[in-house]
Amino acid sequence: MEIHPSNHVGLSSTHTDNSQKKISLPTSNVLDNAAQLINLDESIINSAEELADVISTFGRASKTGRKNDAFYNDSALEIFEDNVDEKLYAIMTQVGKIQSGTSFLNFSRHLFSNDWDLIQVLRELLLNKKMSERQKKKIKDALKDIVKFGDRKKLHSSANIGVIAKRFSQCINGDSPSPEDLRNSYLSFLELELPATFIYQGWIDEFGYHNRKLMLSFMLAALVADIKSSEPGIHSHEFGPLSTRLSNARTLHTLDNDLVVNFRNLTCSSMMASEKTRQNEEFFLKLFLTGLTNPEKLGADYDKFHNDFMSELIVKQQAILIQILRKVYGSTPNFLYTDYGCCDRAVEFFSVLLQSLHTKERRQVSARFVTNII
Repeated sequence: MEIHPSNHVGLSSTHTDNSQKKISLPTSNVLDNAAQLINLDESIINSAEELADVISTFGRASKTGRKNDAFYNDSALEIFEDNVDEKLYAIMTQVGKIQSGTSFLNFSRHLFSNDWDLIQVLRELLLNKKMSERQKKKIKDALKDIVKFGDRKKLHSSANIGVIAKRFSQCINGDSPSPEDLRNSYLSFLELELPATFIYQGWIDEFGYHNRKLMLSFMLAALVADIKSSEPGIHSHEFGPLSTRLSNARTLHTLDNDLVVNFRNLTCSSMMASEKTRQNEEFFLKLFLTGLTNPEKLGADYDKFHNDFMSELIVKQQAILIQILRKVYGSTPNFLYTDYGCCDRAVEFFSVLLQSLHTKERRQVSARFVTNII
């Protein structure tokens, strides 16, 4: 595969004075303001529909109609490593000192762990007029080695989803995952053949409860962009399974949303809303996810949730929460459980718990009745 130099103007700084170490790369800011207007619910629906369409249209090996990708047309840099200018300067100072081409590539990869980031940086160096022909040859050889011996799937996927990652990193007032984290999460998703429930739980654990909808929306949009590129980072036979896992995650998100809405309705109606409400609803959701993946752990998780939150409720309200959980388990498709026995064990756990709460409530009613008579 031929390496095409980028169309950018030269580096904005070519000072040789050691005091001038900062070198600014041209970057794209066209999305900075517009990206904040993302409607995640609408994005999920649109991406899911488009994904179904592209799977049907491009599910075979044909590339007809696919969009051109950033690998050949990088009109704006999407480099997500931290301290890019400093690392670029380090490469510039070492390209003439390191004799071995392999050593130079290893040094550069130590600074830029993602090969797509490194390719963009090396392409920019080729435009620097301070580079000698010998240095440029070393850079070109490094570029060829990256393409020839690197992980081509990761390389192309990284190039294909760069704009998407940047866009979604800007959509929640600075509280979104970084573009690099989003890209790495997508690359991990492609490699790990995990059930949707584990994937969804992983998003919450890594990026926070408040970013779970963003992660689902981003993953759907990224997969669409990857598949529709001129050279996807995934094979055509992977389109279906990857799409199915995200479709399952979307189903789980719908159940999640219903569960949390019911939780909020109860807490608001009973005037229990507080600063801890968000933490409590997160734990409530995680309790549900535990039942899908590891019902044996429900006892310990429920005890913690009860001590931290449910003990503040009257018994009737506790019973309502347990009823909400048990009902959602009954609506959960089998493919979201890690094994078919999880559903029965989770429902049984909460049924026994609910019966215990009903018994406790009847005793309290009887005790109040006796007290009133006396």
